[in-house]
Amino acid sequence: MTRSPIGRRIVMRLTLPARLLPCLWICAAFAGELPKVLVVESYHAAYLWDAGYTGALQHGLAGRAKLSFFEMDTKRLPKESHAAMGDKAWALIQASKPDAVVLGDDAALKFLGPRLAGSRLPVVYLGINGSPTTYLDKPAPNITGVLERPSIRQTLLLAKQMQPELKRILVLLDTDLTSKQMYDYTFQSRPRQMVAGIDVSVQLVDTLAAWQKAVQSFSGPDHALLMLTYFSLKEGERPVSGQEVLEWTTGKAGIPTYCNNDYAIGRGLAMAGYVNAAAEQGAQAVPLILAKLADPMRVMPPVTPSTYRLLISRSAIARWGIAVPRELQEKAEWVD
Repeated sequence: MTRSPIGRRIVMRLTLPARLLPCLWICAAFAGELPKVLVVESYHAAYLWDAGYTGALQHGLAGRAKLSFFEMDTKRLPKESHAAMGDKAWALIQASKPDAVVLGDDAALKFLGPRLAGSRLPVVYLGINGSPTTYLDKPAPNITGVLERPSIRQTLLLAKQMQPELKRILVLLDTDLTSKQMYDYTFQSRPRQMVAGIDVSVQLVDTLAAWQKAVQSFSGPDHALLMLTYFSLKEGERPVSGQEVLEWTTGKAGIPTYCNNDYAIGRGLAMAGYVNAAAEQGAQAVPLILAKLADPMRVMPPVTPSTYRLLISRSAIARWGIAVPRELQEKAEWVD
């Protein structure tokens, strides 16, 4: 029996891959116009983390959504102005009436999440170091997102593998909101603890001078340094660039330095680390955005990327004369 053209169309629709169904629903809902998605960045476009996830969003949503961006700039602006930047972002949401909002990192969720919770506007966050419930004071079926769980323990264990004599590690952070959430969530607000036989000290500092003092006063043949966050340090009123902090630290520290950002490992930079990729956060957010555009009130639990890349710098290994175990050599991505 020959099927009618209508029958063939029905069969084709039913056999489309499930990943394409949100696209069909979105096309039907927006009648040929691309939905508008406003991305609120906690930081600024030139910050490498932001560049990573916004690039992934642009790639993943190309031809499926029209993106616009707002920068809260909380890495460089004084803390007392952050709430005002949240107000500006909120005013933009009300004026531009986007079809969905993406909240990049903790500050955006803190200042905008409570205002958006419970509405029918689709909201997807990413790069959240704390618990979303810290910021959302009521259930919010219209909100979901991507959590960021830095690979800190893996990097501490990596340091022990690369330096078998290792006894102490200093973990340094700045004092922005992300750092405080990381300190509370990952380190349970404990400034000193034992991890796999390593004496781990954690310090949060807000000035370049305090950072430099911490680095210069921590040294020894069985010591190492782990840099986690360093983009909101100040020298007087001047915001200090993260690159300046990174280069000074790796140049002046008399001990091997580790980091958990892919852009911080290489020649003249940190030696190694299990890294978080901002692009992965953006890529993980794309299907959530599409699903929320199709069904804003669908309850969706947050997702957490579970894999990390191991990066090792050849030049830093040579500088410190470290013999990398074979198992690490085989799994690492070697840079420079």
